[in-house]
Amino acid sequence: MISVLGLKGNGRKGGMMQRVAIVWIAGLLLSVSACTGPEQYSRKEKETRTYDSAYDLVYEAVKEVLAKRGYDIAKADPELGLVETEWLAGKSLRTKARVEVKPTGRHMTEVSAAIRVEEAKGSHWAPKEVKVSLYQDLFDDIDLQVYREHFRKIERRSKEGK
Repeated sequence: MISVLGLKGNGRKGGMMQRVAIVWIAGLLLSVSACTGPEQYSRKEKETRTYDSAYDLVYEAVKEVLAKRGYDIAKADPELGLVETEWLAGKSLRTKARVEVKPTGRHMTEVSAAIRVEEAKGSHWAPKEVKVSLYQDLFDDIDLQVYREHFRKIERRSKEGK
């Protein structure tokens, strides 16, 4: 019998080699898939998600999330659907966000976020690649805040109805 690996399964020794090779390859594949390796960086200028929610609700959620993350809002224009932050500085890094919110249909809203990161290099700041996790964390927080805004809206309606 010839295996997928090209090893002959003659008797005990061939069968054993085949099993060892399969276990080794399976282990290698498992370890490679389990490793995330070095940090992944976004190759895009911005990341986008679409929400099954009304524009006003999502826009407020975006502003709330940015404020909770410690950003000072430099510009918020609901007419344009734009929220821009000031730089949020740490010890050696600083970040800035520009988020665009736009309705795409009835109760559908698209959110596009562009995050800039700069690293302190002596007396100046140099651009640094943005980790994908920064976008993921931001959108996870927006997801949660959109849910909270929905819940608040339901609470207000039930209080008004009583």
